[in-house]
Amino acid sequence: MVIVRSFFFNVLFYLNLIGWMLISLPAMLLPRRYIWYFTRGWAKSSAWLLRVVAGTKVEVRGLDNIPKTGCILASKHQSMWETVSLFEYFDQPAVILKRELMFI
Repeated sequence: MVIVRSFFFNVLFYLNLIGWMLISLPAMLLPRRYIWYFTRGWAKSSAWLLRVVAGTKVEVRGLDNIPKTGCILASKHQSMWETVSLFEYFDQPAVILKRELMFI
């Protein structure tokens, strides 16, 4: 059953991604701040799919500790999922990655 749920989640995740890409394509003509609404919507819909289709519960702790001003967040990267899910909680984050990761 886990393999079936995982398969359906992957198929729906990528269909969801393609759908959001097509919907947000006209937003590329708008100022940058509007693109984040689409990014946040994609992150929320992906979390919903994870919960409903895959049956995985996401628990986020410490949101009250996030300052309203700028801050630096260093993820432990237990998986790629936090990269996607963090867009739901931060307003227009700047993402920094190691150049070597682009070669993988």
